[in-house]
Amino acid sequence: MLVSNDGRTLVEILVSITILAIVIIPLTSVFIQSARSVSTSEDIIDATYVAQTYMEEIYHLSQTEGLPKMEEYFDLAKSPDKVCSNCFVEYLDEEGNRVLITLYETVNNDGVVMDNLRNVVVQVKNNNGRVEAQMESIFQYRWDDENNEKD
Repeated sequence: MLVSNDGRTLVEILVSITILAIVIIPLTSVFIQSARSVSTSEDIIDATYVAQTYMEEIYHLSQTEGLPKMEEYFDLAKSPDKVCSNCFVEYLDEEGNRVLITLYETVNNDGVVMDNLRNVVVQVKNNNGRVEAQMESIFQYRWDDENNEKD
């Protein structure tokens, strides 16, 4: 006889392909979503690192140079868009990050402005203007005998 039962039928192959498709399609969407999450996380981590770097630079300047030099360093006096006098700057840094640095006067519970304290907010934005990272702190600025002037 020439009949052999060793092979697979077309129906068996179609059933196998259908079962594989049912298993693989959901797994593919999980992998795609995972890749998107990793990319978003990397962007946020990078932006946080940039914000932390600027915050550390501002802290260093507040302790070594004082407020007037810090404002000069970030060109706050020349900023075209001001939230308040000498307190706001937004620019692209060397790596192409959009960085917003804002200094606010610190007010105590009695409503008195604390001359040597500044509330500093550093934001890093993506290309769409969405804030990827934000850090905020209050720094006490050094006042030199030479540069005892206040805002």
